[in-house]
Amino acid sequence: MSVPWIVAFAVLWLVMLTTTVVVLGTLRRIGPLVELAHSIVERGGVDLAGLPVGSVVPPFEGRDATGSVVTSAELLEDGAILLFLSAGCRPCHDIAVDLEAIGDAIGGITLAVVVAEGTDPSALGLGPSIRLLFQRDREISRALRNLATPQAFLIDRNAVVLAANIPHSIAQIQDLVDRAKGGDDSEAAAYAVKARSVVSINN
Repeated sequence: MSVPWIVAFAVLWLVMLTTTVVVLGTLRRIGPLVELAHSIVERGGVDLAGLPVGSVVPPFEGRDATGSVVTSAELLEDGAILLFLSAGCRPCHDIAVDLEAIGDAIGGITLAVVVAEGTDPSALGLGPSIRLLFQRDREISRALRNLATPQAFLIDRNAVVLAANIPHSIAQIQDLVDRAKGGDDSEAAAYAVKARSVVSINN
């Protein structure tokens, strides 16, 4: 085989390899859109509210910053607030930055900030005191039917969703904290959230 043919085959293989990498990367990025389309077909419309209040969250697991597996049973042992954030989301960044500022007001409530595996916490503005938990393949998002960011859920120790919102400010996170502490929500008061701080990160 002549040198020009060898070069042509080498270039062809390089082009095919590059195309494969690009296609796989694109498929991974459009995964949430595929889930959204599936939601539209199944439910006859777009449902961004997530798992309804009163629903039981199915088991899930993620990994903390050290790579250790954290199960939903461990995370929700005393209840928790799960906050889904993503890189490139301006409201997510604004809320993440403010999480540090309301540290005392949170009062140690278990807070789980969920982001995709491989997300750089500093890109979101998360402070160093925030303990991180990463989800792989949107496992936690699927468990809570999470399709949008930012989104927050208040979940009790029995894995029951007590409240949820799509926050546009730290005040709405504080509202969930107040409900977890008792506030005006008797149901939330029955499942007080343990005074400690944990954070978990999503796609």
